[in-house]
Amino acid sequence: MQGRLTPGIDVEQDVDSGREVVILGERGAGHRHRETVGLTRRHHVDMAQGKVFDAQPVHMVIDRGKKGEERSFFVLTRPIGPPDVNILVHIRSCVGDSPECSGEWSVLRGDPKTLVHAYGASGKGEAGFWDDDLVVLTPGDAVIVHDAGSGQWTLEYDKPGTEPLVRPHDHSSTHEH
Repeated sequence: MQGRLTPGIDVEQDVDSGREVVILGERGAGHRHRETVGLTRRHHVDMAQGKVFDAQPVHMVIDRGKKGEERSFFVLTRPIGPPDVNILVHIRSCVGDSPECSGEWSVLRGDPKTLVHAYGASGKGEAGFWDDDLVVLTPGDAVIVHDAGSGQWTLEYDKPGTEPLVRPHDHSSTHEH
């Protein structure tokens, strides 16, 4: 199976809160490696078939009282204002549900911004063998996704208003670390 690009970002109901969220990372017992990204209540995101197709990430910071601690997280909201040239993508470096899943991604060019990072286990009870991230790509950004199951593939976002391109990675290209 080769890397693939599917429209929309999957939304599920969180068993703890009962709210619709994007779930990233390990979904096994204890959810130790899981992160969730909520959908705002005020500016509801349009969804269809359990997916979000157009959303704007918003960084939230909540003060937790007298100790001066803050909690920082992202939520997804309906886009407000003029259209943005950036796109939000969910990069999961484990294709399929194989117990031997492993993978990561790296920057080929540009400056992709990781908003939320989660990871998953290899299926042997070991953590951190695949990445599961929400990333903002700007025009000109490209990443390489390394997946033990499907090899290496490139995700490129070249021009505003166009779909990103997914193709097998050309090993003659150089990439940043």
